[in-house]
Amino acid sequence: MSIRLAVVDDSAFARKALARIFAQEEDITIVGLAASGEELLAHLDEWRPNAVTLDLSMPGIGGLPTLERILAWNTIPVLILSGHSTREAPLAVEALHRGAADFIDKQEFPLLDFQRLRGAIVERLRTLVTTRTRRDEPPAATPRPKVAPAESAAFDLVVVGASTGGPPAIEQILAGFGAPPPVPIVIVQHMPAGFTTAFAERLNAHLPFPVEEVSHNRRLVPGTVYIAPAGSHLRVHDEGSGLRAALGRFPETQHRPSVDVLFRSAAALAPRVIGVLLTGMGDDGARGLLELSSRGSFTVAQDGPSSVVYGMPRAAAELGAVTEQISLSNIGPRLRSLLDLHKRLRLNGEAMKSFITIIAILAAFAAAGGAWAQATSTAPPPSVSGGVTVGPLGIGGQANFVLKGMVASDRHTRGRTVCGRKGSLRCPACSRSTPPAEAGRR
Repeated sequence: MSIRLAVVDDSAFARKALARIFAQEEDITIVGLAASGEELLAHLDEWRPNAVTLDLSMPGIGGLPTLERILAWNTIPVLILSGHSTREAPLAVEALHRGAADFIDKQEFPLLDFQRLRGAIVERLRTLVTTRTRRDEPPAATPRPKVAPAESAAFDLVVVGASTGGPPAIEQILAGFGAPPPVPIVIVQHMPAGFTTAFAERLNAHLPFPVEEVSHNRRLVPGTVYIAPAGSHLRVHDEGSGLRAALGRFPETQHRPSVDVLFRSAAALAPRVIGVLLTGMGDDGARGLLELSSRGSFTVAQDGPSSVVYGMPRAAAELGAVTEQISLSNIGPRLRSLLDLHKRLRLNGEAMKSFITIIAILAAFAAAGGAWAQATSTAPPPSVSGGVTVGPLGIGGQANFVLKGMVASDRHTRGRTVCGRKGSLRCPACSRSTPPAEAGRR
């Protein structure tokens, strides 16, 4: 498919460098170069681009308002060219949430390094434009997982992987929870160094539960979302007392963090984990999702029409790794229903434990009562000897019972005949007073 590209950058050097790069591509035609957002917007109807590269830090109305007006004109792919400075990284993340298809860190690909910059921009543009025409196509094959997923399992963790188009998709899914999720949610989003911190901070500011960029050996607690930092692989493990995160730089992979690395570590927790694979180029996460599903975990993949780039979910579906493939708008509600079931199962389990405890206590009382009944049924009836009521365990025994108006107690006997504590003004067992003189006669 032919690409009609408009380049927007306030730097004349940057515009010329990009024009030189794209001029080498037969399928890319530069329809216009603009030094500002206003210049681009004034020529949109004339140039009619089907893709735009956009610098965010420009004079005039700036990059974000320009982006919004481009997408209001037509929902074409907009590739952001940004730096990872303290100011520009949050702007780039905000642009993704407002509809930009992807971004490239200009500081990672210097304009003078034409080959590296060409490799990064050209292939990404081609993918963004061509996949828009292929998102409605079903995967080549959609076999079901070989192991039935444990939909009724008590889940301990949700793991999510995404790439191009992922930031707004992740926010939409998390915002749908409303209340904090009952399990920790761990996310790998492909981003250059310096941008995952801004991504986590934005989510934390817009969601009603905490979101953080995870650190090494961090304990993973329910109700919190953890973002893998750029430049490090993220693994999860169960140490008995709870789940923890582990960061590392190996193995060497195309992406770091890698979705596959996260998913494969979470497979050790199957089937108590839900795997979710969202929009993105390539196939990172597909094999990891297959490992989760082969161990009985419930797995979800975003469908083609709702994906910005239907690459990673398609690859997973073609491997037979997907339990359910659904639209972005339905992923959040589906996860809520699965986790609500988990919550009910947990509460039912706690209620069952309480019920079992009560039954055990009642059984213990019943056993003690049976032993007492057996002891008293074979013993001779109590008798009165020397003015003292004598029970089957003797004076000072441990039985207590009533027979024909006479009471036998563990420390004294008192009936109608006599109180064993002679001289006492008050019987400690029945709290009835007995005059000392009368106690001896009776």
